[in-house]
Amino acid sequence: MSRVPDLVADSKLPVVFRDLLTVHLYRGIDESGRRSVEKQHWKWDERLGRAGYGQVFLQKCVTNGAKKGSVRAVKIIEKNVLGYVRELETIAKFSNECFASWFVKSFGWFEDSSSIFLTMEYCRHGNLRDCLKDKRSLPSVEVRDLAWQILGGLHQMHQNGFVHSDLNPGNILIKSKPPDDWWIVLSDFGISKKAEENEGLSAAVKGITEFIAPELLGYLEDTRPPPNSVDSLRAVDMWALGEIVFQMLVGEAVFQNHDEIMRFCSGQGEIPLNRLPMSDTEDCRDFVARLLKALPEHRMTTAQCVQHLWIKSLVGDECFTTNLAQIDTGPLDSVWSDSASGQLSDTPNSENSPVQMTGERHKPYRDKLALVMERKVQIPKKHDNEMLRFEVSPNGMLLMVRDPDTLFLIEVMSDVLIKTIQAPRSSFPRIRFSPDNKYIAFYNHAESSVLVCGARSGTLVRTLEAPYDAVAGVTWVEFSPDSKWLAMLSQRSTVRLWDVESGEVVREFDKGSGYEYVTRVLFSPDSKRLVSLDTRHGIVWLWNIGSGTLLKRLDPSVPVSDLKVRRYKIASAFSPDSKWLVTSTSPWDPETSTGVTILWNATSGELVRTLDGTWYHVAFLSESNLLVAVGTFVTPPVTQVRVFHVRTGEVLHGRKTRSRARMFISPDGRILAVANPGDAVQCWDTLSGTLLQTLKGTKSEYQQISFSSDSKRIVIHRRGKVSAQVWRLTR
Repeated sequence: MSRVPDLVADSKLPVVFRDLLTVHLYRGIDESGRRSVEKQHWKWDERLGRAGYGQVFLQKCVTNGAKKGSVRAVKIIEKNVLGYVRELETIAKFSNECFASWFVKSFGWFEDSSSIFLTMEYCRHGNLRDCLKDKRSLPSVEVRDLAWQILGGLHQMHQNGFVHSDLNPGNILIKSKPPDDWWIVLSDFGISKKAEENEGLSAAVKGITEFIAPELLGYLEDTRPPPNSVDSLRAVDMWALGEIVFQMLVGEAVFQNHDEIMRFCSGQGEIPLNRLPMSDTEDCRDFVARLLKALPEHRMTTAQCVQHLWIKSLVGDECFTTNLAQIDTGPLDSVWSDSASGQLSDTPNSENSPVQMTGERHKPYRDKLALVMERKVQIPKKHDNEMLRFEVSPNGMLLMVRDPDTLFLIEVMSDVLIKTIQAPRSSFPRIRFSPDNKYIAFYNHAESSVLVCGARSGTLVRTLEAPYDAVAGVTWVEFSPDSKWLAMLSQRSTVRLWDVESGEVVREFDKGSGYEYVTRVLFSPDSKRLVSLDTRHGIVWLWNIGSGTLLKRLDPSVPVSDLKVRRYKIASAFSPDSKWLVTSTSPWDPETSTGVTILWNATSGELVRTLDGTWYHVAFLSESNLLVAVGTFVTPPVTQVRVFHVRTGEVLHGRKTRSRARMFISPDGRILAVANPGDAVQCWDTLSGTLLQTLKGTKSEYQQISFSSDSKRIVIHRRGKVSAQVWRLTR
């Protein structure tokens, strides 16, 4: 085998062949720091078919352990086939995690004396070609979604100096399909090309004829040379995209024979757009026509495609840039519709702020979100003037209702009252369900302890003693995301960490005297770190749970013009991957200081950047690089919502309401519930900026809104009503 690029060499797998088994030996370092060797045995299974210049087989892992039962696809390429090194390089390049949305993932390759074996993820739904054989054609709305995904993959290839050159439905693998969301990925890069390669026509015409552009087949009558560079071959991929879209809509090829395509290329014929379904819009027809141009220079590029109205209608009024220098940049500059409410208006934004297609599969663009009123849960007694508090279990099946002196544990679907717990008002500063839905925890002031009860029964499981300095009471209780720990916070500074199952104290985090206004604790999603918020001094303390040590004292250095500030507001959130921590700190008196919002490295505690504004609620979206922030400002009296890209600090989009509307953010940052006095509750999609729904039957002067921790259910109670509504989010 000739010398291969470093990227290819680094992905080569060590292998030993044993009869029908393929054995890989992985050398590494175990948890104790010692060298270790892991063996994986893979057994050959059924033949899956052909792909380009090779055959594809299924392999199953038969090694005992976590990998047992795993499957992978293995493409076998004979070494006498030209271009196999190019395929190895292309798939190694686009197997990087940042390209996972658009390309089949490779796990590496190995070889014997005559063949190359390329391992890939197994897509059990097959390819788009077989799907179209079964269905013939697809609904226009699904075709648009699929076109968008194919376009995303081509855009990544073209921007990184590659062209596919053999794009056809057989090379588009299906990872999921209806009734789930469509998710397709590109594969088979056997005749792909890089910018520095110059093999010309011969390598590019080895595909399925109906998807090959006319300039490669010699149909153009001008004297131009055949395309032989990446720049000219990009247009070849665009022709293939147009043909694929047409076939998905119609169920057959654009041209039925060579005479038809020759007449088209000579200007004597047209693209048969009349064969497209009558239900397709003019934008759809125009999109196809602009791709299937005879002259390659007249075809749309990927950058022009994403600006086309047919594609933009899928993702809202998004606009995209062709510059992918920052592959992980999130969606920007979404325009939030004002049609549903005259109270909303745009926050100032950069007029030409571009949006970059990202390396993550931004499922929210294709989500079909809706809210369904699932149940009305009866409140055991009427509360005319009291505002109730609600805590929803993570799975949305249980509901804790708190009035001034009673706790009610209710099963949502059956509307059955499971347990009533009598206690004075001060006993319930905070109620928490464990993330695994097994326990509820709350503070009992009369006994100076935290009670842990079974979530399904409400029966007492154990009593946890409050810290020694809890004279003023326990102000907060919090379960760790893995449900292993329960943090108990006293107002005087001590955070006591309990093992939930054993009831043993495992850690105490105590900063010492002088810091007497710690009001909240927050775990990182990986349960490895904990922050405590000191609202007296505006300081955040970052702790390592494993060692019990203080990692960093996070001092935002809020610029204070009045040194008599007595208390701060601190909003904080960890990113889902636990890499980032955002804090937004400001005095309770907004005229005293402007406050400051900071992105910290959650591992080291180092300051990464400062974000604009100060906010009373912050939440990361699932991508970990997008942050939703909500803030209320006195002068002028407005409530603002902004979405930041935390790595750049850029405001992607935002809204504001001129009234003092109450706003609630779901734990995953995706849903914004807006409650204006006298109006029904409105739910907005923070990522796209669109109004999802106005919730019927929620109109009131005052509503209390609570989300389940998985963000799938919303509980809404209107003051004075004897029932609460439970709404379920569907996708």
